[in-house]
Amino acid sequence: MVGRGAWFRPLALAAFLAAWLTQGLVLTVPVLAIAPSGSFVQVLGSPAIYAVIGGAAVRVDSCAPLGGCAGLQRIASLAGYAKVPANGSFVRIQNGPAAGFIGVLIGGSVIHVDSCVPLNGCAGLVGLDSGGAAAYLAAHLTPANGSFVRVADGPEAGLFARAAGGDLIGLTDCAPLAGCPGAVALDAGGFADFSQLHPTPADGTLLLGLPSQTTWLVLAGQREPAAPNPAAVSVNDASLTSIPVASSGGTGTTTETPRTAPRRRRHRRLRVKVALAWEWNLRRTQLQRLELGRHSRHVRISVACRGQGCPQGTRSAGAHKLARLQRALDGRVYHAGDRLTITLSARGFDRERVEVVIRDGRIPKIRLL
Repeated sequence: MVGRGAWFRPLALAAFLAAWLTQGLVLTVPVLAIAPSGSFVQVLGSPAIYAVIGGAAVRVDSCAPLGGCAGLQRIASLAGYAKVPANGSFVRIQNGPAAGFIGVLIGGSVIHVDSCVPLNGCAGLVGLDSGGAAAYLAAHLTPANGSFVRVADGPEAGLFARAAGGDLIGLTDCAPLAGCPGAVALDAGGFADFSQLHPTPADGTLLLGLPSQTTWLVLAGQREPAAPNPAAVSVNDASLTSIPVASSGGTGTTTETPRTAPRRRRHRRLRVKVALAWEWNLRRTQLQRLELGRHSRHVRISVACRGQGCPQGTRSAGAHKLARLQRALDGRVYHAGDRLTITLSARGFDRERVEVVIRDGRIPKIRLL
């Protein structure tokens, strides 16, 4: 099979044999060659197929909505491929309930894009099937700490922000941050949507104010001084004013926001358990069931909603018509950014309210009001 004087290195021989056994449109590429964005690759001996997006191999659940994964290349391994696509890569979901969804990669997370116009038309956009997209989004909910973003249009055009604890903290000065290198452009609508869903950094986030070199710990939407920690995300000092300083307990230190006197409780608490069962897929979230635990026969519940997926008006019912309200709400579909306010009231009891924030690709967030 090999002529006189011909010779092969072991790696070249393996590639040759793989090519000889391969048929059709399936090609073999060198182990360390990274296929360009939009290509499809498959590791020899494995059924898994991957779409190449910004230097990373993202697993595909179905090739049907992706043109059959034409030009599929067989490779020896995924060595050399990044774990997440490069910042600024664009993805579009090709099928399913979220078909047409376009997102930009920022710190490994896919941030929804409202308009490609200010983003150079989302050049280099790569299609991905709904199953593959859902799996990737579920594993990368928020941008990696330290990622920079620049708003490309709208009233806040030119604003820089930095990811910290799942939030994008608006920056007032990039000078202390080496000019905010590698900032990814994001359209105004996409930035507003993300900021609405993530209004404050997650509890436990550490921030380093510059140039003061002051470290802060974020808890319950407020910040308090903390010991220096290399894990802290650097932001400029002035940007921290968007996060109020927490009271220091008995020292007499006040917060940066006006304090209100605690409300005097005149009645008993209702103490009614509200159970909400959800099913979600990217920006589409469905309420499967709403149930009330043991409650007074005088209790009244009302559900108000703000957002594009909300029905008109406020729905309310007393205990005797609760079943009707439940039927009206069961199965209702909401969208990321919608906010539900559930109010429970009864004579002789304090009114209790909770807010439900519908989020992108994960369980809704609930907080007491």
